[in-house]
Amino acid sequence: MRKAMSIAGLVAVGFCCAANSAAADARTWNVCGGSRFASCASVGVLVVGQQVTLRLWNLSGFYSTNPNTVFTAVGFQNVGSAMADVGSLTMSGPVRPGDSPSSWRIRNDVTAGGGVFLDLLTQTPDGNANDGIASGCASNLPPGQYWQNPCSLPSSINDPGYVQLNFTITGSWDLQNTIVNVHGNNRGEETDCITGGELANCFGASVPEPVTMTLMLTGLAGMGGFGLIRRRRGKDVTNG
Repeated sequence: MRKAMSIAGLVAVGFCCAANSAAADARTWNVCGGSRFASCASVGVLVVGQQVTLRLWNLSGFYSTNPNTVFTAVGFQNVGSAMADVGSLTMSGPVRPGDSPSSWRIRNDVTAGGGVFLDLLTQTPDGNANDGIASGCASNLPPGQYWQNPCSLPSSINDPGYVQLNFTITGSWDLQNTIVNVHGNNRGEETDCITGGELANCFGASVPEPVTMTLMLTGLAGMGGFGLIRRRRGKDVTNG
């Protein structure tokens, strides 16, 4: 286990973007909790027009959580009218040394285990731990190929330690009301970290940037500081 550390003063200085002048919206979730056991995650979403950048960091091993939890899916509820182009997703970022994990896939309108409806779901190709996102703090992963964040706290949302997914959408993503569901797997035992709604069990800081930003060709979409707080776990819900 890694020693618990405060990142309340950590500042996410912004997503680097290449876009002609366009409106952007961004939000980060930095949370701990879960349905069956606790995990911790940093999730950042930037929407520029119809282009979405999703950045994920598995913080398992910090805040007294099990370092061997692998993220196999990240879903979103209450996204407004946004619909993902399911063939547009690309994935990049750090991997476990020697591994060559496959890209995740994206789906629309998915009912997960426990009856949780997700507007958008990104997940490993087969829904299992293989090709999942592991923490760099892990010491006992099952056989497989893994994306892997460093065993450290991110310095900003532009930290290269994030695993990044890019895809396009039609419609408009309502980040203000979005709920995130991070699904973790620890050798077959599963947990869901849900940031809002009746099944909320994962808490910390959700930082919106509601002000419309104009991006120059190589400009930045600014994001505010964020904190991370571990709270008590809530109701039980799992993905199938």
